[in-house]
Amino acid sequence: MGSLPSPGWRQLKVAVIGGGIAGMSAAIALRRAGHTVFIYERADFAGEAGASISCAANGTRWLNEWEVNLEKGDGVILRKLISRDWTTGRVLSLYELDDYEERWGHLYYMFQRQCMHNMLKDSALGDGKGQPAKLFVNYKCKNIDIETGLIEFENGKQVKHDLIIGADGIGSTVRGILDIWPDRRPARSSCLHANVPTENALAAGLVDFSRDQALQFWGGQGELWDKIVLSPCRGGKLLSYYCFFPREKGDYLNHTWGREDRPVDELLAPYPSLDPQVRAHLALGQDIQPWRLWTQPWTPDGLLLSVFTANNDEKNRRMKQHIAMYFSLSYVVSTFEKRIDRTINMFLNQLDQQFVATGASCDLTQWFKFFSYDAMGEMTFSRAYGCIEHGNDSIGIISDVKNTMLAIGPMTQVPWLDWILHKNWLLNSIKPEPVSCLLMYVLKRIAERKNNPTKLHNTVDAGPDLNSNFLGYFIQAQEKESNKVPPRFLSTWTLANILGGSDSTASMLRSVVCFLVENPDALQNVRDELLDKQRDVTGFSLPVPK
Repeated sequence: MGSLPSPGWRQLKVAVIGGGIAGMSAAIALRRAGHTVFIYERADFAGEAGASISCAANGTRWLNEWEVNLEKGDGVILRKLISRDWTTGRVLSLYELDDYEERWGHLYYMFQRQCMHNMLKDSALGDGKGQPAKLFVNYKCKNIDIETGLIEFENGKQVKHDLIIGADGIGSTVRGILDIWPDRRPARSSCLHANVPTENALAAGLVDFSRDQALQFWGGQGELWDKIVLSPCRGGKLLSYYCFFPREKGDYLNHTWGREDRPVDELLAPYPSLDPQVRAHLALGQDIQPWRLWTQPWTPDGLLLSVFTANNDEKNRRMKQHIAMYFSLSYVVSTFEKRIDRTINMFLNQLDQQFVATGASCDLTQWFKFFSYDAMGEMTFSRAYGCIEHGNDSIGIISDVKNTMLAIGPMTQVPWLDWILHKNWLLNSIKPEPVSCLLMYVLKRIAERKNNPTKLHNTVDAGPDLNSNFLGYFIQAQEKESNKVPPRFLSTWTLANILGGSDSTASMLRSVVCFLVENPDALQNVRDELLDKQRDVTGFSLPVPK
């Protein structure tokens, strides 16, 4: 957001269509960058709905950058995430966020939308760095001449601008003018929103949820649509409730925010078994309005669809359907358990030799990464990468994955970088794009497997093969339907196996071991359960605790 001074910089005359939170935010950013900003709002006032809105660190960062007076937003600083039992209200999980600012650099706020809007409007139109933006109400956009920057409004007025920002909501006129028509459809759930003044809840003898300074959740587990989300705002003086339920229990597709409030009985009807405290809170609900929920498809076409092989959802689905069964439990256990056992034995033997016998310190974080990468190598190629054996990243696979992820990361946020840096025909004609080390490794393993005279890639046609691996399965899938599956899918599938899973597996193992070490009772329970299973089940595979 904003502009950096450069020899070619000039002040722009900017139009922002829409005077809501998005429009005011755009106006502040452009004002601070030195541009002249005009905000055009279609209603007779620029305002917001009465619900709450979260502003995490990535949002607060910009509020601080823009020198917005956060005190005017009267927000609540988020301190906890609390999940509660649907019927009793018992705390199921509690996640403390006391170190949030230290970790992420900025605070997490919960605002009421009206307060946040007023705060932003004050920064956009009031004193501060840059020329104050100008707000015009009753200016509903009718048409835009993209070539000339001329905007026509339904009140008959016309204006011309250098830059036009569309910030006019889900029913955006600007998107329609650009011939972008999202195929939005009603979601499978409905939502009613209600405000409960904290003082009213206390007067009724109910619990003061504002004191927790938390986002709190009831329900929403599994396949159920029933869920309550509570967010305190206005300095804790107001409790904002979002109440979700299946659309069959209440369909508000044709209701819009701002009509007559819905009755309290309608709010309570879907929740006969809800925690009595929350139900009593909702019975005091005010401003009960439908919060309409929509589903919209991914961008249907164009550059932003994908930075990888599949360039739309249908192709992505087709690409995965040929190999999905190989990741099922029946295939994984039958084919790969013995390979994982072999990797575990190698891992434990190395720890015994290098650390237990010598008393040397062991960096388990690093060694779990060695284990997870070697395990994935065993499952994919029937060979480890040598990390455990050598005690280091012997063939550079871990560093290659890291470098690949660092290269991919920016392109997931700015997809056009991929076209400039890697798919630029002009640059590639001068200096061809080198093949990545990881892809070279994959192509070498594929050629090795296919060219082996013993046909190691042959697998049984039906069901799991005890002697196969992921690469064997992938080759089988490509050869069985070669008329539907292009050869490049094979390298894509295999490369994805290298990139995905190893680091997250290592992180999970570190967390589990840390928890067990810090909780001896839990560790003993795990040992006892495994030993009981070994005694009870014939053929239970090792390794297990001895």
